[in-house]
Amino acid sequence: MLDKLHEDINKLKKLETIRSEFLGNVSHELRTPIFAVQGMLETLLHGALDDPEVSKDFINRALANTQRLNTLLNDLIEISRIESGDMKMSFRYFPLKDLLRQVVTEMEPSAEQKGIKLELISNHDNIDVYGDKDRIKQALINLVDNAIKYNKQQGKVTVSSQDAEKEAIISVEDTGVGIDAVHIPRIFERFYRVDKERSREAGGTGLGLAIVKHIVEAHGSRVEVQSKKGQGSKFSFRLKK
Repeated sequence: MLDKLHEDINKLKKLETIRSEFLGNVSHELRTPIFAVQGMLETLLHGALDDPEVSKDFINRALANTQRLNTLLNDLIEISRIESGDMKMSFRYFPLKDLLRQVVTEMEPSAEQKGIKLELISNHDNIDVYGDKDRIKQALINLVDNAIKYNKQQGKVTVSSQDAEKEAIISVEDTGVGIDAVHIPRIFERFYRVDKERSREAGGTGLGLAIVKHIVEAHGSRVEVQSKKGQGSKFSFRLKK
């Protein structure tokens, strides 16, 4: 009886620690862009508004910060739904190659804007895989978005699929900065960043990979990571056919 009580108390303490850390991270992530927008608006009100070039620059930067806030809030809502068990899944068979083409087409403007080549490679015709098409698309967009954000100038992102007997292997590979081996076990944690400054500059929320992990695991799979510092990264997962 006492052992069970101690166990329950420890669980509650752990949950409280997680909650406190989460609230602390959320507060920090929200505060940064809000203070940035506030500072820019105050500067404009105190005279910078009279200079067209400066005011245009400040307005564009304020807009970028509000877009970052919107992305963060959407990701917070999504991770909250997932972790509370409210994520609705609709499993069915769907053509994999068609979905991969959609992802590449949607992400091409972002890639082109940063001078990144985005390509699709597969070793098969259009095979059907089993899963929630919309959630898999969401996971892939998060992976491709990360691969674009943390890539090198004139780099490349490759979305690929491989037919492997009873399953398909889907990968997103980049020629970016890579991840040091010490960080790999933690990159799927909420708000964990390998390079905090670079991540904020790139507009990352620190939640994208956590969302990917939950979606992939809900499909009975797991995300495999291959990466070397300075040589790029490859994220892969499997779906049943």
